[in-house]
Amino acid sequence: MKRIRPLLLTAALILSLAGCGGDSSSVPPANSQPESAFAGSSAQPSASVLTGEISHDYFTANGLTVLEKIPEEFTFNALVFNMVDPQNQHPQPATGVPACNVTPDEEEGYKKVSLKLMITIPGNSATENMMISNAVYDLYTGRKLPSQSLNGTDGYDYSAAIQVNGVSYDLHYSKENDWEWTTTEEGEEAQVCYQTWTMKVPEDYDGLVYAAVDVVSDPLESLYETEGEKTEEIDESEYYAMDIAEDATRNLDNTVFFRFGNAEEN
Repeated sequence: MKRIRPLLLTAALILSLAGCGGDSSSVPPANSQPESAFAGSSAQPSASVLTGEISHDYFTANGLTVLEKIPEEFTFNALVFNMVDPQNQHPQPATGVPACNVTPDEEEGYKKVSLKLMITIPGNSATENMMISNAVYDLYTGRKLPSQSLNGTDGYDYSAAIQVNGVSYDLHYSKENDWEWTTTEEGEEAQVCYQTWTMKVPEDYDGLVYAAVDVVSDPLESLYETEGEKTEEIDESEYYAMDIAEDATRNLDNTVFFRFGNAEEN
């Protein structure tokens, strides 16, 4: 059962996704079995509160470029690692193809935003696995939405009670990943992550920003949880877009940011 967390926002809807430099998504080692069903989870109680007056765009104020429209295609570095020796790893150019659809939600005053991405990473299926780092940020505050790292075909969902200009709303969103190996038109092997973000947000909110975070390296600790169990807890810690610059395992300069969810079809 999902728990609803109260979050305080003023002047505009403030959202946040949290994680270590981006919500990482990876393929489990060859000796583990990915979960085949969607694994919903809810945030644990926390004292975190989102608040602040919105007077400007966080990204513009900090010199970060955010694409105003969803690109037809984008590139960033994923991470390729050896299945036997995971610390033997290197960045690998990945290609993302996004598509977004916005429709009215059944609940008055809300819209449903569906962002789907196909992210392709060249590699060798016999010896290699991949991970990507990604997140959704709020345009106005630069904060990430609470999130959970995923292994293989997996997912989570999250709910929060929020206040916008004194009016209380429920916010719901989910993320699902599905990984598979394929062969490109050039005859090369590649792993593809089919990623879906589904969000229910107030219809006048326009601050959703997707981030494909460029990866330099990673400890990959999430692949080796105690007794083979992955962490179910959603990370609610405060994390901002500029914090990527302080993380030696990520590269802010090559990270791709774009807005989504602001039109009927975009």
